Amino acid sequence: TMSQWGGGVLVDESATSLSESSTTLPTHLRPRPKLDIVFEYYPSKVFFKGIIGWIASDQARTEFKNPHRSGRVKVHCSSLAKGSRSTLVNVEPAECWTSDVPSSWFSIDFGPDRRITPTYYSIRHGGNYKADALRSWDLQASVDGGHWATINRHTQNTALNGPFAVVSGKVEGCHQSFRLFRIIQTGHNSSKRNFLVVSGLEFYGTLHEN
Repeated sequence: TMSQWGGGVLVDESATSLSESSTTLPTHLRPRPKLDIVFEYYPSKVFFKGIIGWIASDQARTEFKNPHRSGRVKVHCSSLAKGSRSTLVNVEPAECWTSDVPSSWFSIDFGPDRRITPTYYSIRHGGNYKADALRSWDLQASVDGGHWATINRHTQNTALNGPFAVVSGKVEGCHQSFRLFRIIQTGHNSSKRNFLVVSGLEFYGTLHEN
C-alpha cells in the first residue's frame, strides 16, 4: 500500500511478515506489522512536515498535538533557562534556550518502537530576535542513549539570522537507524555566549516503526 503525507511515502506496510499461526488469531491479538515510511525533505513554510509532524498528528489522522506532552516522544536537555522541553516539538515557535554553559544540548528520544535513518533535519532558532543564534553544532545519534555518533557537523554556519529562523542540513552517508538524536553546541553562538537557543527540531528520512 502506498500513501503520501507531506514529504512522507508509506513504502512497506508489512516489512515483517506475520507467521501463519499469528494470522489465525483474532485481529486485536495479532502482532502489529512493522512500518517503514520514507519522508523526503522539501522546503516548506510549515516546520513540522517530517517525521515528528507525522507522529504528532497520529499518522496524519488528527490535528498536531505536542508529542512530548502526549508521551509519543521525549525531549531532554542539558539545562533549561527559558521555555520548556516541549517547546522543541511545539508547532508554534516560542522562546527557548539552555543556560549559558559550554556544550549545551537538546535531545529527542523516539522511544523503543521507533528508529530513524536520517537524510535531512531542520533546526528552528529559539529566539524572537536575531541574537544568540546557533553557529557551530554537531548532530549526534544513539541507539541506547549511552554511546553517541556524530552524523552531521557545522562550524560557523551563519544561516540562522532572524527571529525563529530555520536552517536545514543534509545527513550524508548515514545508513544506520537510531532511536535518539541530539543537537550539541560546539562553540559560541552569534553573541559569543553559550546559550543554546533552539525552538524546533524536525527529521526526514526513513521511519522504522514496530
